[in-house]
Amino acid sequence: GVGLVDAFGDEELRTALEEARRGVVVYAWSPHMPLSVDGWVEIEAASAAVGLDVIPVRFQGGDTSFARREAERVGMPARAMQEIGSVELVMRDLQVHAPSILVFSDGRVSPVLPGYRNEEGYRRFLQNFFGEHEPG
Repeated sequence: GVGLVDAFGDEELRTALEEARRGVVVYAWSPHMPLSVDGWVEIEAASAAVGLDVIPVRFQGGDTSFARREAERVGMPARAMQEIGSVELVMRDLQVHAPSILVFSDGRVSPVLPGYRNEEGYRRFLQNFFGEHEPG
């Protein structure tokens, strides 16, 4: 369909995983959920701290021009406008809530983490996924 041109599908997910150094965080957001827009800065920082690539994907539907304005407001990359088109992401409940994240690394996938977290909260979740703990 027409909408699939700007979709982040299973093939895009596979490519992202192949290109990632350590793994990928997929961040589902919606312009109509303000915390999911504001959470971008938090998940981006947390992912960078743990050495993961982070990919923002947009909930299906909604106002595209409003979404673009919201994405630009918090410095999301242009690819943040891609809608969730991956069957795998949908089956793993990424669309349950905005924001939600899934972590993919070395053939492992985290459970979905719905809801806004600050950088520290996201970082703790990511470190737990890798079996790492805060120093100290």
